[in-house]
Amino acid sequence: MVRSQKLFFVLIFFISVAMSACFAFIFNHPLIGDAVGYDDLGWNLAQGRGFSLDSSQPYTPTMYREPTYPLFLSGIFYIFGHNLTAVRLIQIFIFALSSIMLFYLAQKIFDKKTAMISCFIFSIFPTAANYPSYLLTETLFTLLLIATILILLKAILCKYIYLFFCAGILLGITILCKAVMLLFFIPVILVLYFKF
Repeated sequence: MVRSQKLFFVLIFFISVAMSACFAFIFNHPLIGDAVGYDDLGWNLAQGRGFSLDSSQPYTPTMYREPTYPLFLSGIFYIFGHNLTAVRLIQIFIFALSSIMLFYLAQKIFDKKTAMISCFIFSIFPTAANYPSYLLTETLFTLLLIATILILLKAILCKYIYLFFCAGILLGITILCKAVMLLFFIPVILVLYFKF
């Protein structure tokens, strides 16, 4: 990797972190709507109460939410306690990592210049930069989606079986983050069928 590309990645990382941190720590983000449910699920899992939306006993298990994001939250809560600031900081890091991974994905599909423009626009895009402030699936889902497509693309180009296996595992985790990704199976199966 050339020095200028390393400097570009450092710049993108810090722009992403700065943009997202401004949204996360300057503005107030109360737990409302879906965030309340994710918070309850994550905290209950961290406390060993199971996959439950209940705030008190009997902690009835639920199928109302996909499990990937609550498991992600429970890991953070288990290590740092019921600390929403820790969640936001980790999600800010995930957003910055997504910006850099987007470069690699865009470079594989288009070219280096398009990749640089794409990841720069993503890193300063207000909606994307604001999501790490909330206890919602979007930040983690974006990282998983980019990683899934990147590994699947590399598997198709290189034809390595272990990469197809990794892409399948990641796709499963991504579907368990947002069930709408089930529809992604259709183009994947079609591409693999016609390619191989």
